[in-house]
Amino acid sequence: MFKRKFCLAALLALLSPAASFALGLGDIHLKSALNAPLDAEIDLVGANAEDLAGLKASLAERDAFTRGGLDYPSFLGPLSFVTEKAADGRNVLHVHSA
Repeated sequence: MFKRKFCLAALLALLSPAASFALGLGDIHLKSALNAPLDAEIDLVGANAEDLAGLKASLAERDAFTRGGLDYPSFLGPLSFVTEKAADGRNVLHVHSA
């Protein structure tokens, strides 16, 4: 009986989605014009104050691009990522360049 309950509990644990604890990315809102420095906000879906306090976003390292078979464009280097509240109260990741 115990073995059966244990197997059932283990099966339920494996079937429950681990991604339910993940932070999601929503829409991107571009605020800059063509040929101007990048100024965009990416919605953070499901973020609470604790998540935002510990969140550190950055661009992947150059070797990660290489491992993925991608070129690393030089214009990606000076991007800055900051978590903040938008004017309308949304939690966003503010991405901007110099």
